[in-house]
Amino acid sequence: MAEAASRREVACLVFIREPYPDRPPSGQRETVYAKPITPGAFTFGGNWLWSEDARFPADHPIPIHDSPVSSQVDDRPVNS
Repeated sequence: MAEAASRREVACLVFIREPYPDRPPSGQRETVYAKPITPGAFTFGGNWLWSEDARFPADHPIPIHDSPVSSQVDDRPVNS
């Protein structure tokens, strides 16, 4: 516990706006998500970012891609 208390980690997120290469049936032109500024690959981890503040950059909750993804490729078959 003391070790965790002595190590300070600051969670900083960056907003990503990416245009869809092919417009989906919903008519959306871009996708918006947030991810940590730390280097690495991340995927959606089940967390959402939302605020009722008028300055919030979207009119819907924004998914946070905060679950780290391994860059290693597993060469074993799934059912082995």
